This record gives sequence, structure tokens and C-alpha cells, in this order.
Amino acid sequence: MHSLYNYFASNFPCDVLEAEDRDHPIGDIYLNDDDENYIQAAVAKVIELHNDADVGDILVFLTNQAEIRLALNNLNTKLRNDNSFLGLPFYEELPENEVARIFEEIADRRKIIFSTNIAESSVSFNRIKYVIDSGMVKEELWDEQRKMQMLKIGPTTKSSVLRRRAKAGTVPNGK
Repeated sequence: MHSLYNYFASNFPCDVLEAEDRDHPIGDIYLNDDDENYIQAAVAKVIELHNDADVGDILVFLTNQAEIRLALNNLNTKLRNDNSFLGLPFYEELPENEVARIFEEIADRRKIIFSTNIAESSVSFNRIKYVIDSGMVKEELWDEQRKMQMLKIGPTTKSSVLRRRAKAGTVPNGK
């Protein structure tokens, strides 16, 4: 950093502003096998964390609105008598009033947010302690057989995994 300062400050004297990194260490836990039904696996992990883990919100990455609705319905059915959480969707076409609910402070309930890759960047969450990444993404790819662009679900990139993982680093002891 100081080499940049020395380079630029030789022509324009200026002060140096240093900012602390606010990220905390993140613990990683991986599934042993590739679950083809990643939606059900994600919901099962959410329930496990909700019942056994420390306080903190949960962010789950899925590929599209239909998967998010399916996961939320499944979660709400399995935990129908549990009022200690609030399940929320987050995707691009979500109405503004529903997006606002994601960012409201809720002191006595855990937020469980099911999101597309829209939550990977340019969005900051305050209390996300746990991130569950399906490892999947819906993206536009070239279909050589059909000779056209197609929306397909497939594995996400390593850089996306790292961006998703970083969402758990805004609070101490994220996983």
C-alpha cells in the first residue's frame, strides 16, 4: 500500500486513510457426497442448524424462484409449530415490500433467507451467521445441439462459492 502512496504522493501530497477489514474467520463444513436433491438437502441442513446451532440468521443459495418457493413451503411445513424463525425469499423479481422485510431488524426470531445468486454481491446482511450453498446456479449457456442460448442449472464457479461463503464472515464464528 505504501508503494502506491509513495508513487502518487510524490506529485500530490495527501493523507493515508486505512480501513480495517470487518470480516471474521469462517468455518467450513462440507457434505460428504453430492446430493442430487440439493433443495431437500438444504432444507434438512437449515432445520438441523435452526434446532442445534447458536443464534444467527441463515442464508441459503438456490438457483431460482421456484426452488426457493419449494424450499420455503417444505421448511414451513416441517416447522409449522415453530414461531422462532421467519422464512424469507430473495430473488430479482421480488416485490419491494418483501425485499424490505429481509433487512428489517427482528430481535426475537431467526431469519432464514432462501436466495438466488442475487445475494452474492452488492447486498450486505447484518446477522448472517450460516450460509448453505447448494453449489448450483441457473445461468445462460450456449447449447451446441440447439444452436442457441439456454437457461440451464449447473455447478457454480469457485469465485461464486467464495462470494457466497463471505456472507457468513460479517459476524464472529460464521459457518
